Parts: sequence; structure tokens; C-alpha cells
Amino acid sequence: MSRTPQTRRLVLLTASTALVAGGTLLPSSAFAAPATPHLGNASVTAADTPDLAIDRAIAKTEKFDSAQVDMTMTSPPEGPVAMEGTFSWGDGPAMDVEVDAKAVDMQHLVSDGTVRCLFTDGAYYYEVDPQSSGPLKGKHWMKIDASALFGEQSASELSGVTSGGATSGLELLALSDDVKNVGEETVRGKKTTHYRGVISKDDLGGAADALMRGDKGSPVNEFTGDVKEITMDVWLDGNDLPVRTKDQTGAVTVTTDFEKFGPTRAVEAPPAADTADMSDAVRTAVGSGPQV
Repeated sequence: MSRTPQTRRLVLLTASTALVAGGTLLPSSAFAAPATPHLGNASVTAADTPDLAIDRAIAKTEKFDSAQVDMTMTSPPEGPVAMEGTFSWGDGPAMDVEVDAKAVDMQHLVSDGTVRCLFTDGAYYYEVDPQSSGPLKGKHWMKIDASALFGEQSASELSGVTSGGATSGLELLALSDDVKNVGEETVRGKKTTHYRGVISKDDLGGAADALMRGDKGSPVNEFTGDVKEITMDVWLDGNDLPVRTKDQTGAVTVTTDFEKFGPTRAVEAPPAADTADMSDAVRTAVGSGPQV
């Protein structure tokens, strides 16, 4: 299937906000109960097993519902796409991030060099300068429904997520039956313990297709491929909180640095009157409909 570089970069931006992980967005049915009990506020010690450490980190992270993050996604042949902003997961996954416009070939739509991207209630919103003609005439936002990226079935399955951001990433790692302690490392000036696990399609159960492949013809398949496993890394500080997470799903690698946990501004959809819905156009452009 043939796509223009502009379309590929827009899909890359949209996919990156969907495949965040530390933050892959998984349906609640994907998560098995942890095999070990939560241990509250106890600190990580040298005697901890990796499973105990990850289980405790889940319990700690669940006390928060949002975080300020820096995230980078790479998917050859495009260069890396970096973004920063906030993730929220207390009331379902939501994001408010900014990305360099040139990295996603949207510099012609903004004058300040950056694109603000929101995700809330199953849709993505991109802040643009009002255009003089076309569907964005007089509008400050364009909307892309998640189904335009994943397909209807997968988008519906993903709408049942339990969380996003740090919590989902840790729960994803907890699904692995072979989490290893990689060692002590300094990340962002903090002493951390690095853990790594591999999560197979069998571990993910019914969520595997929606996460790793999407519906047939979905552009997610172009970036992740029909992969069999996800490699997940997490770096935990002495307070049992993630400092960095990284997951590799096929050709896509997403690295998320957590600057701080705590309350962030609520993510709300822009006014409908100021928004152009581009979902159908994107479905056509990315291959869910007739090719352009």
C-alpha cells in the first residue's frame, strides 16, 4: 500500500500517542491478577525478586492518576518523533502533548513550529492555524477518531482500557513470566533499578490482535508488523516509581521518561464548532478506504 510521506508522518504521530507505554492502551480483559501480593509503601531492596518489585511499583503508581512526561517514538524509515506533556489515566486514558511540527510534516499547518495533540474520549485532536480554505477553514482543531487508525473493531476493543501511561506499562510487564533484574543504572540523574521482560501474544490473550496488529489494513500493522512479542523495560527509583519505560513492538520503539507524578490539567475535547472532523479523510488516506 502506498502512502505519501505526509500521511505516514501523521499516522506515526497518531500511532505514537496510541502505543505509549510505557503506555500501551490495553483492554481490562488483558490483565491477569498479579501473582504476588501488593506490599504497600515498602522500599525496593536487594533481596527483592523482579516480580515483587514490579508488583509494588504498580501499587505505588496506582495512587496517582497523571504524570508529566517526555516521550520519543521511533519507527524506521522515519526519524524519531519526540513529544512532551501530560498523560492522565485516572478516568481513562487521556493525553495533552506537544510535538515538533517538522517531525510529523505538519509545519504548513502551524506558525509556531509545534503541534499540540490531545487524546480524550477515543479521539485525537490536533491544534492548527485556521486555514483560508478547505475543511480546516476557520478552524483551530482537527479531529481524528481512533477507529480511523485502528479500524472499528480494534478501536472498540481498546475503548475498554483500564488505564494508560505508567500504570498500563507496569501491568503489561507484570504479564511476563520472565522479568529480569538488569542492574543498577542512573537515569535522569536518579539511581534506578532496571527490569526487563518479554510479553508474548499468548500472554496478552484477546488483546494481542488489537495491540500488535489492528484490523486488517490498519496502519498500525505497517509500523508494528504482525509481531509475536513485546519487549518491555522499566527503570524504578528508590520510591518504587518508574523513571523511564521503554517498549519495543515490532519496528516501533517508545521510550517514556516520567518527570513527575501528580495532578495535571484535565484533558477536554475542543469545542465542536471550532473542530474539523478529518476521520473519514484519514481513513481513506491511510488505507482503511480507497487509496489516494
